[in-house]
Amino acid sequence: MTEQRYRAVLEVQAGVPVAEVAERFGVSRQAVHRWVGRYRKDGLDGLADRSHRPRAHPAQTPPEVEAAICELRRTHPRWGQRRIAFELGRNGCPGPIPSVSTIHRVLVRHGMVDAVPRRRRRVSCRGALVVAGQRNYVGMVHAGRTTVEGTDHTFRIHDGDELLTEVPRTTTKTIARFKVRKPEPPRRPERTL
Repeated sequence: MTEQRYRAVLEVQAGVPVAEVAERFGVSRQAVHRWVGRYRKDGLDGLADRSHRPRAHPAQTPPEVEAAICELRRTHPRWGQRRIAFELGRNGCPGPIPSVSTIHRVLVRHGMVDAVPRRRRRVSCRGALVVAGQRNYVGMVHAGRTTVEGTDHTFRIHDGDELLTEVPRTTTKTIARFKVRKPEPPRRPERTL
């Protein structure tokens, strides 16, 4: 890669227009100008690949706070992130008190707890819904048989013959996942003369 950049810089210095050099090498004009500037400033070393790593991490947890978190966990191995956050607030933290999720990430990063992915419940969202005897349609319809039965006090959501969940009629959170909408009016057949 450095050789390609060097050849491009030499062509520009020989008087070839930057636009032609950029087109021939398959890069932008700005990239060629950047290479020429780096070559003038640092010589051949300026054309080497550079790291994409950020120079600063302003939101990173300070090392003193990470050390305090790890020390509390070592002295009290049964304490979780909530208790550690409480103790940091009570006993004084060397910096700003981190959130519970930040404390968990620090403990995972230092190998003091296992990173266990959260299990998310999957609810089938297929087919037509029947709410209290009225036919509604799911926003994303696939071949399937998901229905919602309504009684006086509860909704029962079925996937075929399997009962998925039963929620109070006043609750809309669980049912809102199904994106229930009003049915489209039936189309009238066109008349032919």
